[in-house]
Amino acid sequence: MEIIEVDPRVCKRWQYADRNSFEFGDTNILAEDIKRNGQITPVFVRTLKDNGKFKYEVIAGSRRLQACLAADLPLKAILTNVTDAEAATVQIKENEQIGLSEYSKGMSFAKLKQDGKLTQEQLAEIAGCSRKKIQNLLAFEKIDKAIWNAVANMSKVSARSAETILALSKKSAAHKEALIEIAEEIRKGAGSVRIEKLVDEILNGEFSSQEEEIITNTSGQVLAKWKDAKLYFAKDLKLDKNKFNKMLINFFNIENK
Repeated sequence: MEIIEVDPRVCKRWQYADRNSFEFGDTNILAEDIKRNGQITPVFVRTLKDNGKFKYEVIAGSRRLQACLAADLPLKAILTNVTDAEAATVQIKENEQIGLSEYSKGMSFAKLKQDGKLTQEQLAEIAGCSRKKIQNLLAFEKIDKAIWNAVANMSKVSARSAETILALSKKSAAHKEALIEIAEEIRKGAGSVRIEKLVDEILNGEFSSQEEEIITNTSGQVLAKWKDAKLYFAKDLKLDKNKFNKMLINFFNIENK
C-alpha cells in the first residue's frame, strides 16, 4: 500500500459504497477541520482503468472525499490494488469504527450479494455477525421503496425492525399503506413490537393522531385532513391539480410579501 495525494475531482465513489446521503452530515465542518488540522485519516482508493473522467475510485472515505471536493483540498489516500471482495472487506472493517446505520450496511450488503461479489456466509464472516443478522440486514433492500420514501431517513431503523416491516408489507396492500402512515414513527426508531402494534391499530380503526385535523366544506363534506404535518385529500374528491397548484403558488407568494 502507498499513501499519495490526489485531486478529489478525479475520484469517484465505489459503486458499492455504503454510506447514504442522510449519513453524510455537514461535510463543510469536516472540510474546515481538514483545513486547520490536516486530513488525519487517508481514504482508500484504487486505480480506475479505461475511464476518461476519473482516475481513482474511493473504496472507503466518502465523507472525506466530499469534504475535500467542497473545499478544493487535495485528498490524502492509500492506493491499493484489491479485488471487489477485498475492497468490501476494507469498507466493512473501516465502517465498524464510525457507526454506520444498519440501513446503509444492509443496502450495500444486498448489492454485493446480488452481484456475486460476496455470499451471505462471507458477509457474516467479514462483518463478524450471525447469518440471521445478515438476513435481517438484507431485508432493507427487499422493502418497497414507497415505504422508504415515506420514512426518508433510515438512520435509526434497526435490522430487526426492517425484517418486521418486510413481513408486514407482504401481508396485504392495507398493511403496506399502514406502514407508510406510521413512517414518522419508523423514522424515529420504533422497534418491531411497536411497529406491529401501530399497524394493527390502523387496520382495526383504533389508530389516532393528536395532530389530525379534518377539513370540511360548509355542507359537511370531508375535503382533506392534516395528519402528522401532512395534508391528505379525500379519495373521492375531484381535484383540478393545475388550478390547485396555481392557488398554492399564489398563496405562498402573498404570504412571503
